[in-house]
Amino acid sequence: MPRALVIADSAWAVNDVLSTLPQGVWEVELLDDPIRSAAKVAELDPDVVIIDLQIKSMGGMAIVRQIRADPDIEEVPRLVLLLDREADGFLAKRAGADAWVVKPFQADELRRALGFGRRGLSALQALTATGSSTAGSSRSADGSSSENVLHPPVWE
Repeated sequence: MPRALVIADSAWAVNDVLSTLPQGVWEVELLDDPIRSAAKVAELDPDVVIIDLQIKSMGGMAIVRQIRADPDIEEVPRLVLLLDREADGFLAKRAGADAWVVKPFQADELRRALGFGRRGLSALQALTATGSSTAGSSRSADGSSSENVLHPPVWE
């Protein structure tokens, strides 16, 4: 079962993410303390970390950099940012995010941004098993848009 860590302190952002990740298909952990982000990633070893751009005293881009720089994290998971505007995509890429979606987002946009998990189970396969559609658009760190296609960003 793919594992996701959601780092957000906004109830509506958490609810939107949780409604996108079907129960029984995803194992989800929530964290509202950005200072503990890297330690929690090292502890949980998630497939994906979904990070809100605005969280308490630390921005989402700083969290991405913190996770990438932590020597205790052997294999960095896929990092997906929830942005406030499309223009922030450039900064998300520079910070080291693998993908991002702009809030408010459609469930299929976030699902596509999640891509493939390290544990061999594709997030798209998991969602297909539940009968959910994955058509829509999202952005990958390479700047490409995947408009109305079923191909997720490639797991690196």
